[in-house]
Amino acid sequence: MQFIKVFAILILIVQLTIITPSCALERRVWARSPISEVRKRGIELAVTLIYQLTLINNKLNL
Repeated sequence: MQFIKVFAILILIVQLTIITPSCALERRVWARSPISEVRKRGIELAVTLIYQLTLINNKLNL
């Protein structure tokens, strides 16, 4: 159980590390893409990741 929580936190940190540079890259390279759209995609990705980890955690608790 503790391992799953630590693993989930590590995955979230990795995802956020990937999202931040990609947002910065999109800001510089693809200026046509609005910043709010880039942030929205990053937030959607983080929410999806947390949801999937919650489902995995619930299945392991059964």
